[in-house]
Amino acid sequence: GIYKDAQCCVLDRRAELSEALRPALEVWAHVQSMPEPGFAVIAMGKRDVAYDAGLPNPLLRFKPGVSSAPGDDVSACKVTAVMDQHAFMTVAAGCELKVGDIISFGTSHPCLTFDKWRSGCLVDDDLRVIEPFSTCF
Repeated sequence: GIYKDAQCCVLDRRAELSEALRPALEVWAHVQSMPEPGFAVIAMGKRDVAYDAGLPNPLLRFKPGVSSAPGDDVSACKVTAVMDQHAFMTVAAGCELKVGDIISFGTSHPCLTFDKWRSGCLVDDDLRVIEPFSTCF
């Protein structure tokens, strides 16, 4: 999104500032369907996440019932379109997604994503819920 592009411009000028930007907000969504190899339908759409300043970026995968914590990097995958209630994502070679996997997504515009939700969860670095919160939009 726009912040990732801006970060690249900053690093071109000041390479010593090597720490990458981190998402201020992540949205987690299930892989709903994999109708063909290399293509996934995600249960997340325009009602769930901002798309005006760049499409959501896949970050991590969690495999319910297989692992106890997310950790598989899926940033090589790419969201190509966001519909009302679904997103289309190309699946990178070697990324073994399955229906039911849960993907975290970063968003370029957390403010417009935040106001789509009535509640959220504040988590620690290990993604343990510290406390739930209500939004007031």
